[in-house]
Amino acid sequence: MLVAELNTMHKRKLRKDQYKSKFARLMHDYDLYKHIRSLSGAGIESDTTPTLDDDVWERLMASKPQAKSKIKEIKKAGFVHAAVWCLIAGDTRANGKDARTVPELVVELDAADAQDAGESPGESPGRASTPK
Repeated sequence: MLVAELNTMHKRKLRKDQYKSKFARLMHDYDLYKHIRSLSGAGIESDTTPTLDDDVWERLMASKPQAKSKIKEIKKAGFVHAAVWCLIAGDTRANGKDARTVPELVVELDAADAQDAGESPGESPGRASTPK
């Protein structure tokens, strides 16, 4: 079991839900770090510490009051786990931008199959299309 292996490796006694919570918190922190790095005018000092003008930091903290302490921490010390989280998550995160319903996906797949077979969309192999 993964939890037992992690506990043995790190000399801890955490439960699965505690590991999941830590993972979710670190993922949230990484998302915040990436957001800060993507801001206009953001630079990077060392590999993990974003640089912004003080007024930008203040506006950022005002716009995200629940993340204020984490933003201050990133401003002061960077995000020390950035390299590891870049490998784990990179820039590939589900955001729903390309989400489709199952019926939409079926129509899209049928159209792609028809195009691959050289047919008109809606035309099945072996059947002639009927004029409308």
